[in-house]
Amino acid sequence: MSIENKAIKLITKLIRETASNNVTWNVSNPPRALVLATEDEIYTYFQADYKDKVVAIFERKSKYFIDEHEFYWTSSDVFAVLDNENRILLEFSQISPALRDLFSTVREQVADLDSLLDDLLE
Repeated sequence: MSIENKAIKLITKLIRETASNNVTWNVSNPPRALVLATEDEIYTYFQADYKDKVVAIFERKSKYFIDEHEFYWTSSDVFAVLDNENRILLEFSQISPALRDLFSTVREQVADLDSLLDDLLE
């Protein structure tokens, strides 16, 4: 099985584990390896411990240059596995429905949207 297929399988498993609250995600600052010596911007960085490993999902905004003076920003969702010193071991950023679903599930969990909406409905 290819690395991409294994990454999607892991992402799918994390969706289920997150939805059932077996994995708890936290908002965190991105590791220096993601922001040092780059023009990329990292937004909405979430991190969790899963089976003694650190996993993360985040939004990366990058400049796409049309010529040397003209550019626009692109955005991509990224899933990563980090080591104990916050170095990136695996980065998966292919456009994938599973990756989009994980990002949505994690956002809902971190924002505790279910409780928020229940409170607003009362």
